[in-house]
Amino acid sequence: MPTTILDETGLNRLLEVSDAAEKTTWLLMADAGCRLREALSFNPSSLGSPGLHIWGSKVRRWRWCFITDRLGEALRRSNPLALSGRQVQRRLRARGEQIGLGSLKPHDLRHTFATRLAAAGVDIYPTIMRLMGHSRPTVTEIYVHLGGQLLDLAKAALEARIGLKRR
Repeated sequence: MPTTILDETGLNRLLEVSDAAEKTTWLLMADAGCRLREALSFNPSSLGSPGLHIWGSKVRRWRWCFITDRLGEALRRSNPLALSGRQVQRRLRARGEQIGLGSLKPHDLRHTFATRLAAAGVDIYPTIMRLMGHSRPTVTEIYVHLGGQLLDLAKAALEARIGLKRR
């Protein structure tokens, strides 16, 4: 099944049809880059400076994730879903279908996180790699989807940097 990368409009549509606990769960993955298991094991005591201190469920080490204003607001309103991973997958799939984005998977939100950072000009190495909790750059590359809009942004940034005018 292909990966679905949500732009800001798609992510906002997903959040609009979701309840408070779903929003918090989706944002832990889309705005902080958490894996599903990390989002479901969220503990309010892990909030600190500069953001969220999480135990990497796959890599078994601590890492920091930044808290966006939107995620911070969601965390003040609700904890993540208190469900099994399978139940969360079903709910996200249903919400994606409800808004016409197809069958969304939790990992799509993590891919969305990495791709949005790259589109904003954040360096893949080491910044995105570190925020994702990866130990190898090749793993991070899988998460950054260089498609049309992202390539246009990269071209514009390069042209601006070297002083060329866009045609």
